[in-house]
Amino acid sequence: MIYFCPVCFREIGNGSKICPYCGTDIVHWEKKTTYVDKLIFGLGHPVSEVRMAAILALGLGRWVEGAIPLAKCALRWPMDRVQTDAILKSLERIDPTPQRVSALLLLLSHPSRTIRKRVEELLGR
Repeated sequence: MIYFCPVCFREIGNGSKICPYCGTDIVHWEKKTTYVDKLIFGLGHPVSEVRMAAILALGLGRWVEGAIPLAKCALRWPMDRVQTDAILKSLERIDPTPQRVSALLLLLSHPSRTIRKRVEELLGR
C-alpha cells in the first residue's frame, strides 16, 4: 500500500509521523483537522479514487464549505469527466448559498461546453 502526506500528498513510508518533504506532524494534523477539512484536503489528492470519495462525501454531507473547493477540483482536473459529473451532483445537493453560487460561477470557466451549459442550468440561466 502507498501512503501519502495528508498536506503535500508526497509519497511517505507507512507509519511516518513527520512528512520528510513538508515537515507536517501527521499525528498532530490528524488530531486537529476536522472531518470536513480532511475531505477538502482530499480534493487535491493525486489518486482519483481518493478525490472521488471526498467529492461524494462532501455532497452527501451537504457541507457548504466544500462548494468552492469542489469547483476548484473540477477546474484542476478538467478532463476527468466522471469526477466533474460527481462534483456537479454534489454541488446540487448543497443548499443554495452564496458559496454554492460562487462555486458555480467559477465553473462557468470550465473548458467543457457541456459542463458550462449544465452549470448555467443550475444557476437558473
